[in-house]
Amino acid sequence: TGADVIVYGNSVQVLFIEENTGHLYHTERRGEGEWGEARLLVDHEPVQWVRGALVKLDGESAVYGYVYDGGADGGSGKNRYRELPLKAR
Repeated sequence: TGADVIVYGNSVQVLFIEENTGHLYHTERRGEGEWGEARLLVDHEPVQWVRGALVKLDGESAVYGYVYDGGADGGSGKNRYRELPLKAR
């Protein structure tokens, strides 16, 4: 299992790998509110690790950019990059 967390505005953004399946999910919490429902991002390959960062595209927009290993089992060549758009609040 693995996870990555960033803070953006008043939200906490979390990527996590489900232990039994290797599927990658995203969830978020805004302010003092409840955690949102986990959204499936990757289920077509076994994710082994994930690392992310806040990427600001300009003064108004940002994304949660992340890289994950799509099942290389310690080798190279299965790193993938994706982005999740973030809404300022």
